[in-house]
Amino acid sequence: MPAAAGPEQPERDLRRRLAVATRVLAWGGLVDHSGHVSARAEDGTFLIQARPVPRRQVHPGNIVALRLDGTRVAGDLPPPSEWPMHARIYAARSEVRSVVHIHSHMATNFSIADRPLLPVCIQGAIFGAAAVPVYDRPDLVQDEGSGDEIARTLGAARAVLIRGHGSVVVGESVVGAAVSAFYLEENANRQWHAGLLGRIRALTEEECSRIARQTWKSGVVRKVWEYLVTQATTAGYLDGLEGRDSAFEPEESV
Repeated sequence: MPAAAGPEQPERDLRRRLAVATRVLAWGGLVDHSGHVSARAEDGTFLIQARPVPRRQVHPGNIVALRLDGTRVAGDLPPPSEWPMHARIYAARSEVRSVVHIHSHMATNFSIADRPLLPVCIQGAIFGAAAVPVYDRPDLVQDEGSGDEIARTLGAARAVLIRGHGSVVVGESVVGAAVSAFYLEENANRQWHAGLLGRIRALTEEECSRIARQTWKSGVVRKVWEYLVTQATTAGYLDGLEGRDSAFEPEESV
């Protein structure tokens, strides 16, 4: 009998990109023993790494495919228990192509201290002039009701903090969401340290809009992504992922 057909090329590329992004986020300290990256697939499912796999070892072969109701349609291992946060954001936001749940240390501190996380540097401009919204329950998001609450708190924003827990960042692509996650933490670090010096001067709405137009485009995001991939590669976090193909490249739409 002929061998069973594997995933189509676009899905294979997407699986590889998820593995790369997860490992890059692990190198950056944004995911640890937990945390996850997902991507919306063309068939209405979404792809996410299996729960038991260490984030530094995520491979295209241990990515699972789920329907929005959580039914597993591909993969032998169970998904992360917090899959509902991904599913319900996809259900609420048709333009979102990737969801990243991270345990960002500095950004999470703002939700613990009950202080608004504001855009204070050019990396923060993509999040807009309003404070990053905060989901006030620190619990794990393991059911559809909590997933819907996260999606409602996120609204039309790019990121939401989960009090005392972490954050969720969304994007137009896997690379866009991953770079946004690094930008969120960079902005939080700068606000924290600047606050030690005195009054915070946040970016205005007009400044956010202008800077985002300048910086949030494919060429700039590609440069940032290549830097992150290079750093993670040098540190050994991409060992075992053969080649340097399109999985290392950001999609055209960031």
